[in-house]
Amino acid sequence: MLTCYGSVVKQWGSNDTNPASRQMSRPKSYLVLYNIMKHANFGFLQRTASAFGVSEIIIVGKRSFDIGGACGTAKLTRKRQFHNLTDAVGYLHGQGADICGIEIMPNAIPVQNHPFEKSTAFMVGNEGSGLTQTQNDYCDFHVYIPQFGEAECINVNVAAGIALSHFAQWAGFQEAPRCENKFIPAESHQSSSTNA
Repeated sequence: MLTCYGSVVKQWGSNDTNPASRQMSRPKSYLVLYNIMKHANFGFLQRTASAFGVSEIIIVGKRSFDIGGACGTAKLTRKRQFHNLTDAVGYLHGQGADICGIEIMPNAIPVQNHPFEKSTAFMVGNEGSGLTQTQNDYCDFHVYIPQFGEAECINVNVAAGIALSHFAQWAGFQEAPRCENKFIPAESHQSSSTNA
């Protein structure tokens, strides 16, 4: 016998009685992939983006990418590819999104403080060197993931997952229903890739 659960954390703009305007006012999250060194991380990051309701994955500069580790989720989240970071950031600002760098740095805000104000594009850094100075310059603000052990840093996919989860909670994304030990994927996000 299967035991399935449904859960709603909260609805963004739930006082609004017009469902169409609620959908329009809900903040969106984006994930910017630029300067990612390890091919497998592209697949892992796609899976993470799908799990946390990312509206669109923004891929900068890379012509091809590995979907290993995506575990069947590679087609669930829209992707848009840009030749350079300037164009990608221009597109995201045009969508009304702030750019948030996930980086350990002096002016970064702890992610659990939920410093978000609207739709947000999360920019993750290179696995070895973090965000480049150019990436940092494009960011409207930065968050970091507090750590309590001995490691210097965490994996780029883990950091992205934690930040995206906090954003989803802040924005009131509806939790996916569960069945047994899995979440039931939403059928609404069908993949499409766009080159810009």
